[in-house]
Amino acid sequence: MPSALKRPCGFAGCSARVGGRYCDKHSAQVEIVAPLGLKKFRGLLTIVCGPPASGKTTYCKSRAAPRDVVIDLDEIKSQLAGAPIHRASDFWFEPAMRERNSRLLRLADKSDGATWFIVGAPAAKERQWWADSLGADSVVVLETSPEECTRRSASDVNRDPSDKDYARIVARWWDRYTRRPGDLIVSEK
Repeated sequence: MPSALKRPCGFAGCSARVGGRYCDKHSAQVEIVAPLGLKKFRGLLTIVCGPPASGKTTYCKSRAAPRDVVIDLDEIKSQLAGAPIHRASDFWFEPAMRERNSRLLRLADKSDGATWFIVGAPAAKERQWWADSLGADSVVVLETSPEECTRRSASDVNRDPSDKDYARIVARWWDRYTRRPGDLIVSEK
């Protein structure tokens, strides 16, 4: 392709020139975050979103029936690393994302029980993409206040005590957050 027709990579902050949507480096990263080939789930699927420490896992587990499946990246990362939840090193992030995506790809074959899928997804367009791609029955957003999320993170004995940047991580989610018509909003101060 002539260089005049190439455009910047679609990944935020990348200046590489490409003919397609993403440069080689970022196309692999995008595939991990938003897997290709997802099929609509035939059973009941609820997507649960919210900032870190908003209570997404607790929300799902308190509502899930014994045969239901909960797809939670934090738990997958913990299982792969053989470490307590929130204690697995960053090394396990990519393998956990690949395992999460594998589970999402298998959803179309699942025929019993409900599935709960936990994902941060602060932007309305992200939640819409997940809902459309998976055929979600509902999308729940936990609007737990930044102060409460930060307090929970700081007091959680399962979280790495050396990571004290909870407020910044929570604030980053809230900075990107947009509401979407049709989401079930659960507010907690």
